[in-house]
Parts: sequence; C-alpha cells; structure tokens
Amino acid sequence: MSHSLKNWVLFFAVGTFWGATVPLTVVAVTTEAHPLTMVFWGEIIGLVLIISWMVWNKVKLPLSAFHIKLYIAIAVLGTIIPNSFGYWAAPHLTASEMAIIYSLIPMLIFALATLLRQEHFVLRRMIGVLVGMVAMVILVIPDLEESSGNVIWMLVIFAACWSYAAETTLVTAKMPEDIHPITMLCGMFSAALILLVPLMLVTGASFTFFQDFSFAEGALALSAVFHIFCYGGFLLLIRRTGPVFSSQASYVIALSGVLLGIAFQGDQLSVWTWAAFFIAMVGVYLVQPRKDKDS
Repeated sequence: MSHSLKNWVLFFAVGTFWGATVPLTVVAVTTEAHPLTMVFWGEIIGLVLIISWMVWNKVKLPLSAFHIKLYIAIAVLGTIIPNSFGYWAAPHLTASEMAIIYSLIPMLIFALATLLRQEHFVLRRMIGVLVGMVAMVILVIPDLEESSGNVIWMLVIFAACWSYAAETTLVTAKMPEDIHPITMLCGMFSAALILLVPLMLVTGASFTFFQDFSFAEGALALSAVFHIFCYGGFLLLIRRTGPVFSSQASYVIALSGVLLGIAFQGDQLSVWTWAAFFIAMVGVYLVQPRKDKDS
C-alpha cells in the first residue's frame, strides 16, 4: 500500500469512527445513568489505553505547576463540560441532529481564535462562521414552531461545541513544544477524574456503571476506545499530511454521524434537517484553511 493510500485510509477511518461516537453516545444514555457517571467511566477506559501506550513507549508525564494548571483547564473545557453536556442532551436529540451541531466546531474554533488574535481575520472564513450559524438556526426552526423542548437540548450541545473550541484555542496557545499530545491527553484525563470525584459526590452520581455489560454499556466502552483511536489517528494524520488536509476530516465526521444515525437508529431527517446539514457543510468548506492563502 502506497504512503498516499495509507493516508487516505487513515483519513476516512478517523472521520468515520469519530462520527460513530455520536450514535454510540445516543445508545449509551439509554442506561439512564448520570452523565457524570458516564464521563467518569469513559475517562477511565481512555486513561488505561493512554497509560499503556506511555509505558510501552517509556514516556513520562510532566508534572510541573504549569503543566498541572494546563491539565486542569483542558480537562474542564475538553472533557467535563462537553462530555457531560453531550450525555445530558443525547436522550432528547437524534444522532443526526447532534452530528450536525458538532460539525460547527471548526467554525467556532476559527471565530474564537480570531477574537483572541491567534488567527488573522479572513473574510471567506468568517463568512463560513456566519453560514454555520445559519445552519444552526435552520435546525431549530421546526422545534420553535412546535414549541418543542428540543431547542434547549440543541443549545446544550452548541454550548459543548463552544467548550471544545475554547479547549482547542487554549491548547494551541499554551501547549509546550516538548510534550507529546498523547501525554497531554493523559494529563487531561487524569485531572478530569480527580475533578469528577467531588462533583459526583455532591450530585449523588453513582460510581457504578458496568454491571451486566449490556449493549448500551458496551456502546460507552466502544465510544471511549474510538475517541482515543481517533485522537491518535488525527495527530498522526496531521504529522503526515499537515493541518490543511487533516482538517477536511470534519466532512467525514459529520456525514458519518448522520448516516450511521439513519442506518442504525432509524433517524428520520426532515427537509429542515437536511438543509441544515448541507448548509453546515458549506460553512465547514469556507472556514477550512487554504495553503498559502490565509496568511
């Protein structure tokens, strides 16, 4: 297999499996477990995989005051808030709706990075952000007309997207060059687990999840494994092909989430939902960086 073909296989694998985590989340919440409980166990599974990788590769976790503060910040923004919000809203939305909203993340990252002056203002990309907001409005219009409570849950997922965007801009600005991204992930997961324990005690969330290992419980475990695979694969793809090519995975992620939701959960997409999906894809296209054109 040629090097180029391997990159394409990795590209579609990362996008497909990442998109698959959305319907898996919808399945996992049928256990009716507390969102913090599911976040907690997802972190444990991910951390076991990451630590295994670090032991195998003899990589140590930096524990300076600066690193610990960074681990805590990205744990809150990149795991505790968005994951708990995702599990909280999933019982009320379809996988397709969630995938479409998650597709707005690249646009929010650019908007926030521009605001913080990490990125230069580029009119085409800012138009992409506005197009993404149009997609969000179109997605919620039918529920507004029907006075449905789903709008609230869509906004919860939208808030999770902003949290992901904030985490990305923080990592971009603060991550030291001498630390491996997977090691950073280990610090994030470790900090998240430490922070989750008092939160779970205060809210009364159970620490028990895997009891009879039902299909829903298996979905949570599989989603956690997919997250680690996709994150590592995405980093490898960036290293091999650069950020411009890798960023196009947003299309595959959104399409995978929508199609898998239709195939395995019988999602019925209205005309409004399809319109929101295609408009969101236009926004993703516009906001993607172009080589040597956005500097």
